[in-house]
Amino acid sequence: MTSTVQINKPVLQLGSQGAAVKELQTLIVKLFGSFGYEEDRVAIDGIFGAITQGAVKEVQERFFLTVDGIAGSKTWAVLMTRKNQTLPVLRRGSRGDLVKRVQSLLNIHGYNLGAVDGDFGAKLEAAVKLFQSRYPGLLVDGIIGEKTWVALSHLYPYSLPC
Repeated sequence: MTSTVQINKPVLQLGSQGAAVKELQTLIVKLFGSFGYEEDRVAIDGIFGAITQGAVKEVQERFFLTVDGIAGSKTWAVLMTRKNQTLPVLRRGSRGDLVKRVQSLLNIHGYNLGAVDGDFGAKLEAAVKLFQSRYPGLLVDGIIGEKTWVALSHLYPYSLPC
């Protein structure tokens, strides 16, 4: 059973300043460092400028959140736990925007799914199994659960332009 972490942090956005922004920037730097990024890409200066906003968007994209550049409770939770605790289990028959995002991500990384249609069918199931087989510790079942979501977050296709 997964428990959801309650986060009591302010909503931060472009133009925000202060100690909470420094905390946000510190968490982003630590997270990016864990993915092998240069840790000095985001300045820890307490000013939520364009670079911090871009970094927040990257975190949101990587962890399958709504990408708006605003650090709300879900973004804070991801930064503090390094996983998205709100993602559903996806399996054959699932449909929707999250399925499209997974299809796009796997296509970008050479899994050749073809059309991005938001339908979790046989092709996506086979691609998920192949993906799972390449990550130690993942059960190869074609189902996107908590551990597979975390592994998918490491496939982020873009890099922060700063």
